[in-house]
Amino acid sequence: MRILYSLERSILSFIFIAAICQCNAMYGKNLSCNEANHCTVNKPKSELNSFHLLTVSAPPDLTITLRGIGRCDTVFPMPPATLGAICAPISFMETKNTFTSLNTNGGNLFFPTGVFQVIYTFTDACGTFRDTTKVTVFDATPPKVICLPDHVVSLNNLGEAIINASSFDGGSTDDCGHVYFKAKRMNIPPQYTCTTSSNPLYRFDDVVRLCCNDVDSVAIPIILRVYDVYPGSGPVVDSLYRGHYGECMVMVSVVDKLAPNVYCPSNVTVSCGADLDSVLHSARPTIFDNCTMSRVDSLITYKLNSCGAGTVERRYTGTDSRGQSTSCTQIITVLKNTTFNGLDTNQLLWPASRTVFACRVNADPSITGVPRVKDAECDLVAVSYKDEVYSFALSGVCAKILRKWEAINWCVYNRNLSPNPNIASNGYYSFIQELKIMDTIPPILADIKPQTVGIQTSNCAPAFVNLISASATDCSSSTALIYSFTIDFNSNGSIDVRGNGKDPSGVYPIGIHQLCYIVEDSCGNQSNKCVALTIRDAKSPSAALMSGISTSLTQMSNGIMVMVNASIFNVSSSDNCSAASQLRYSFSSNPNDTIRTYTCDSVGRRNVTIYVWDEAGNSTAVQTYIVIGDESNLCPNTLTGTINLSGIIRDQNNNLLSDVTVAIDCNGKKIEANTSQFGSFAFNRIPKNNVYSLNAKSSEDYLHQVTTSDIVKIQKYILGIQDITNPYELIAADVDLNGSISSRDISDLRKLILGSISEFSHKKSFVFIDEKYKFINPSQPFSEFAKNSTCTMQSGTTDQQVNFLGIKLGDVQRSTKLGIRNAIDKIALQYRKTNNGIEIYSSEEMNIEGFQMEFLFDGLCFIKEGIQSELINESNLQESIFLQHNSLKICFVNAKGLRIEKNKTLLFIPFQYNDPQCAIFRLSSTFSNILINKLNSQEFEIQLEEENTKVDKGFTVLGIQSDPFHGNMNIRLQLFNDQQISYSAISNSGKIVFRKTKEGKKGIYDIHLQREELPIAGVYFIHIESKFNNDIIKLNTF
Repeated sequence: MRILYSLERSILSFIFIAAICQCNAMYGKNLSCNEANHCTVNKPKSELNSFHLLTVSAPPDLTITLRGIGRCDTVFPMPPATLGAICAPISFMETKNTFTSLNTNGGNLFFPTGVFQVIYTFTDACGTFRDTTKVTVFDATPPKVICLPDHVVSLNNLGEAIINASSFDGGSTDDCGHVYFKAKRMNIPPQYTCTTSSNPLYRFDDVVRLCCNDVDSVAIPIILRVYDVYPGSGPVVDSLYRGHYGECMVMVSVVDKLAPNVYCPSNVTVSCGADLDSVLHSARPTIFDNCTMSRVDSLITYKLNSCGAGTVERRYTGTDSRGQSTSCTQIITVLKNTTFNGLDTNQLLWPASRTVFACRVNADPSITGVPRVKDAECDLVAVSYKDEVYSFALSGVCAKILRKWEAINWCVYNRNLSPNPNIASNGYYSFIQELKIMDTIPPILADIKPQTVGIQTSNCAPAFVNLISASATDCSSSTALIYSFTIDFNSNGSIDVRGNGKDPSGVYPIGIHQLCYIVEDSCGNQSNKCVALTIRDAKSPSAALMSGISTSLTQMSNGIMVMVNASIFNVSSSDNCSAASQLRYSFSSNPNDTIRTYTCDSVGRRNVTIYVWDEAGNSTAVQTYIVIGDESNLCPNTLTGTINLSGIIRDQNNNLLSDVTVAIDCNGKKIEANTSQFGSFAFNRIPKNNVYSLNAKSSEDYLHQVTTSDIVKIQKYILGIQDITNPYELIAADVDLNGSISSRDISDLRKLILGSISEFSHKKSFVFIDEKYKFINPSQPFSEFAKNSTCTMQSGTTDQQVNFLGIKLGDVQRSTKLGIRNAIDKIALQYRKTNNGIEIYSSEEMNIEGFQMEFLFDGLCFIKEGIQSELINESNLQESIFLQHNSLKICFVNAKGLRIEKNKTLLFIPFQYNDPQCAIFRLSSTFSNILINKLNSQEFEIQLEEENTKVDKGFTVLGIQSDPFHGNMNIRLQLFNDQQISYSAISNSGKIVFRKTKEGKKGIYDIHLQREELPIAGVYFIHIESKFNNDIIKLNTF
């Protein structure tokens, strides 16, 4: 029904538009209808309140809570609506929602969870009227909440991260439908603000904001709230829909992975001579970061040639507070710009011709003058000269020099310019200077003392003798001098030899000769000095003596004694110069100590040393012995209660051991003696019927015959791979003498081989035991050995002999045979040189148990710590090496076996610098370089072979070495084939100091520059040429 109404004056008019004006009865004469079924009711305003249409009042809004677990819908009896002012009988009524429609006022309706409208509709004669009730159906069971695991969030380029609440969900669900998400920080940041503008109070919201201040802090707890009722958009209060949500917590770590943005100034091109500082400071980079910058660094690299052209690179690096950095590079190109003009005397002024007064032909430009060059920074003008020398003696003038000067601007000069490159327009200028030299002062010879030299030849024949070389100066210079010498054999006034050069070394006979040194300068001025030269016999006599003698005491006028002359020991001693009859003999280093007197206190065996002397005073000492007997019982009875105790000491291989200290102890009195070269010792005239303790010790030759093979055998024993049954080998393996065999013994033995220690802590290289002792438990001999290493005995009444067996500590393989190691086969390893080290490898596959090598490098070669290998574990390798100065020792053991693969790097030796000296190395000749094969534990001697490589033609400069103490220099080249090498030295003033040409062999080639060849301190240019290429090196000498 449509109602139109208006209020005019005191009459209220209603216009009803209805199908039939059925209300005439109700409104009577106040209601009128026209043909269009428009009805008008006219009532006085005073009667307005008494006029009513049908009214419908729905029940108030309802909330229904479903409390059954798993229930998500219900049928609910809706109460009836209230009706008022019914115009006519109700013709239609309806109560409905989305799911159910009833033709009643109220009734049972079906509801799922959610918010719904229930519509009450009524129709009477005046029209249709409606009203609604909002029904909210809640699920009483909150959602099941699942959060993601701990979360990592990266900030964007604005320094923030806006994270949707749903991003923290790990699969939350509700029994009855959709779930809705809100999230917030558990804790409000105490010292900074980090939230959205719409949520200043950090309430539950659709998003969570994270900022730079959150980076690198502890993980931030975020609460995720999951609703089963839509909470609306934006922030909400915590109490909203209480009981209809669940919560969980996510720990969020915030990171900033964005490095700063760095934008360099544009590249620039300038000409040589421009103010580069101004260019460099005219622009700055643009740098920003999403969070906080820490610093901005810049590095300027100049790549300019000698003519000032090239590039300047400026690299900017921006680093944020977390160490992340970004770089950019600006390139400034500098173009060549030469301005030098050698025809302008203001820029190039040649020296004038002149006469030089000097004590030698000294035409050095520092005296005669040099061109004055004023070149700009963008030019490179080099000055050189060549001399044409004409020598003569006329009125004090001893030489005339035509000096041709050349000045070349190398920033312009083109040596290939056709037809003639030597023109001014090509940067070439020349001039001839005339010099006259006047010199009348002779050179000065250095002081030379008389010399005495010993020679060793058979039959006193002449021998080659190295003598002192002459040295002279002329005007404080030692160059351009001519040396010679003369020799007067036996100083009889007759010159026997004339020679050239400063070194008179040669073949000389024994005698006193006169040697004269002569030096002459370039103008013919001469000096000489003569000294006595004594050539003497320095070869010691060959001693052939008795191994021992015996004699007996006799009654003499001065008492009971015997006098022995040292010569009585001689058998057939001889000398290269002195006749046998002219040899003399003594008991000490005093040649006059020729007679020894022995008395009763000397009865028994005595070790003596006999010296054999020749006429030149050379001597040879031999140890022997003498036995003094008392055959006639002349000595007092107090000496008859003694005996002699002697013995022999040998090792397991029956080698006699010399220089072993044997000590005997009786009642606290200790006497020591050393074994002879025959391994024998003796104690004479010791009291009878006493208890003695006897022991031996040696601390000589710790490393002799001890190798990595011994370590392999000990390691096999420890690992149970191979047993050791010989008790003496077990004692040798107990290197630290603690009564057991362990890795500590291996460690001590490895240190000894590597050279990090030179002796064991107990100061013993051998241990000894009575050779007659038989071990009760040979597999565990340590406690028995400790008890029997000292021999305790009763002396008795007769002479006794006690022999000892020596055990070399560490020599488990028992390789001490006749003082040398048996000859062994050889095996080759290859090596190749790289830019930063040397690789050692094998060209064949093999299985090994260990190896030991010592590399010796030339010069001051610095080797980095950390030798590397593709085959050996790093920890095992590092404990197997010892680096000292220019020596590298390696002692590696793997008793289980190590398979060396073909061409795999066994060792890589890195260099600290790219030093060409390090490319020159060798295996030590005094160290046992061996490899132990796994098949039979056989030792092989290692030989190194260089890898064959294909090389190019020409040469390359490897480096320059200097001797700061003597001023010498060495330029090292790599020649790629046999070729002729020419090199010249040009001083800073342009003088060609010297030029040499030599034949060079393929490989390393050294150019040796002596200090005398570069006499004046300063700058020199060394020009090196071959038919393939050339190079120029700048040297500074001091």
